[in-house]
Amino acid sequence: MSESDMYLSLEISKFAVISLGYVGLPFAINTKRTEALQAGHDSTLEVSDDELAEVGDLQYSSSVSHLEGCNIYIVTVPTTISAPILRY
Repeated sequence: MSESDMYLSLEISKFAVISLGYVGLPFAINTKRTEALQAGHDSTLEVSDDELAEVGDLQYSSSVSHLEGCNIYIVTVPTTISAPILRY
């Protein structure tokens, strides 16, 4: 594999963000939250309706089948602010 083959072009990349818990937007098990995001509203108010409208080609889903065809996966994992510092 050549070095140029190792890099994906953003034009041909399909990203999936998988949210575990409250973190993240595009993939949510909470169907009411997913439906609200599809309608252009973030109930957490972290993102305004105008900002959501500006995003463009973004899909929200609670269906695992929508992960098919993705070639980049980002998994978000919630951590508490007071989480202990782990040391080896």
